[in-house]
Amino acid sequence: MSCGATTTGQAIGFVATHHPDQVRERLWQTLDSLKAAIFGGGKTQAVGETSVDDGASRRRRRRAAVRLAGKKSSGSNAGFGIHCFVIANPGNIDDYYVTHNELGTGGSAKVYRATELATQVVRAIKKIKKRSAAEMARYVMEVAIMKTLDHPNIVKLYETFEDDTNLYLVLELCEGGDVLDRIVAEGVLDESQTAVVMRATLSTVNYLNANGYCHRDIKPENVMFKDVRPESAVSHIRIIDFGYSCKIPDEGSPQISTKVGSAYYVAPEVLKGSYNKECDMWSCGVLCYMLLAGQPPFFGDNDAKTIRLVEKGDFIFPREQWQDLPKSVKHFIKSCLQVDPEKRLKVREALDHPWLKFKARSRVDSIREDTIDRLVSYSRYHCLRRSALLAVAYHLEADDLKNQQELFRGLDMNGDGLLTRDEFVKAVRGCGVEPELLKDMIASVDTDHSGIIDYTEFVAATLDKSTFITNHAVMLRAFRSFDQDDSGGLTAEEIAETIDLSAPEKAEELAQIFAEVDVNEDGIMDYREFFEMLDHEAAVARVAHRKDQMEELEAIGEGEEEDTQQALADADGMKEQLDFGEEGGAEDDKGEGGEDTKKAVSFSARKDGEDNKESSGSKESSGSKKNSKEHSKASAREGSSEDGKGSKDLSKEDLSSSKGVSPSARGSEGSLTGSAAMTGSALFSEGEDRRRSKKNLRVSIEVHDDA
Repeated sequence: MSCGATTTGQAIGFVATHHPDQVRERLWQTLDSLKAAIFGGGKTQAVGETSVDDGASRRRRRRAAVRLAGKKSSGSNAGFGIHCFVIANPGNIDDYYVTHNELGTGGSAKVYRATELATQVVRAIKKIKKRSAAEMARYVMEVAIMKTLDHPNIVKLYETFEDDTNLYLVLELCEGGDVLDRIVAEGVLDESQTAVVMRATLSTVNYLNANGYCHRDIKPENVMFKDVRPESAVSHIRIIDFGYSCKIPDEGSPQISTKVGSAYYVAPEVLKGSYNKECDMWSCGVLCYMLLAGQPPFFGDNDAKTIRLVEKGDFIFPREQWQDLPKSVKHFIKSCLQVDPEKRLKVREALDHPWLKFKARSRVDSIREDTIDRLVSYSRYHCLRRSALLAVAYHLEADDLKNQQELFRGLDMNGDGLLTRDEFVKAVRGCGVEPELLKDMIASVDTDHSGIIDYTEFVAATLDKSTFITNHAVMLRAFRSFDQDDSGGLTAEEIAETIDLSAPEKAEELAQIFAEVDVNEDGIMDYREFFEMLDHEAAVARVAHRKDQMEELEAIGEGEEEDTQQALADADGMKEQLDFGEEGGAEDDKGEGGEDTKKAVSFSARKDGEDNKESSGSKESSGSKKNSKEHSKASAREGSSEDGKGSKDLSKEDLSSSKGVSPSARGSEGSLTGSAAMTGSALFSEGEDRRRSKKNLRVSIEVHDDA
């Protein structure tokens, strides 16, 4: 049986000519291949085949898997982008997350609140039951698409897990519930709140269309509030559930034919089985109507009657519900709910519609100078540091990025969720940036080489370091975006694979970058070195501070040497004076009294040194420089006094047995001995103070490094 040369025709022919068991086997093989490509599972191994895989190749496959992106920027020149942050984790999810209460359910999926064990960050986990091949294919496609999306109003996907029975998607937590829950709990939204929701939804649809995607399931249940707040802002809205999303056919290609969606929100052409991206604008019109009226415009007793109303496109604005609302909003809804897709409002036209144009819109005429300074600095960073900042920006919470979100939306003149070169140039032109520098800024911010500036790329380039440098949960998640094999460190080869520096011509650049970040030169960039790379300026300041401290240490060491030499010189001088003051000639000098006097001087100096050593030990144990110094001086005075007294007593004994030595001379000798002891003690104490100061300085350096 021949069914044509197309893939679809061949599939139909295979189904028609083979046993159902063979068809199922072929289908599961295809799904396994698709899962392996997206989740990084590797090739399917035949029975009896021996695996010769090693750790390095497994890491390469996993890194290749996370770079499997389908957006414009994912071609051969794609760089480090959003697709690198969604980790296909092969481990057991229970080893990484603690699951709490159920948040919602739908179809074969349930959503739970969960806490990440490593960072204590709260996430939402979507648990998907593997019930059928068709559902598996849909969820696999959902993951593949979400890896390519980077918009402030699209829910973030952080990580995926898989076991024999389930898929797990780790998502950004939206605690505010969906729009339908808000309507049920609080009633209809007012006009300003509706405008906020519609601007966020249309901006997301515009972004999806610009990247070649169609959502196909826009409805209140898929529009979430990030958190519970009485007021609404565009930055609080998240669009979820991309399970029905698909690629938009190229011009001249056949239209989309799969009939999907919900009866209340599905477009008439979808029911006919031939449609394109315009179906999302119909769903947006229904959403707007429901936000203001509390019920859909097409509402039958059952799905069949609802679908007939949809096909006709007949609806009304009940007077009691719409009499207080402006005509412009009714015109907006009518323009979206045109049965003919060609007459229907286009998404960019909707964003500029008179009703919505000046509602919930940010406008920025120029960028502040401090933001320009950060953009300039970012353009001068090496590519590894820029990539690390991109990972940090992706993992920061929305509340930390409020200013960057508003700035991005203000610069995004057409609301498509992307900054073009013209939009960026217009914003920074008035800040005096030179054309060459402006060109470098655009090239550096556009990390994935797509020709446009994505949301997270802009956030990374304008981040204030104080926003993230103390947030170690975010920093650790960013590090894991690189260290996806959980080894705790990165080699130069792994960095090259991650940020596309593996080409031979980039080997020198890679070597320079790695030499800069690998501070301890062990061949591995660990988390501490990753952290110091992002806190580079502070690290440089710490190095300069340590250098100043070492210079001070050297100066202290030189002063200590001078003090020691001076003390020795003073001691020699005192000895000469004592020798010179002794009377009785050479015989008396050799006599018992002269020798005992010298011994007294020597004994006093030794005792003084011992007292000072004990004093210095006391000072080191106390840890206080000031108290140690005072204690040292007190000990010196006490020791000198005692030594002086001992010397005097000894001299009196000598006086009775010595010849030719007068009492006045002995008294002078005793006085000189005490003076010499005190001088030596004071100099020794000062030298010890300097030594202890040096030691304390070393301790302070070590503590500072640990901090």
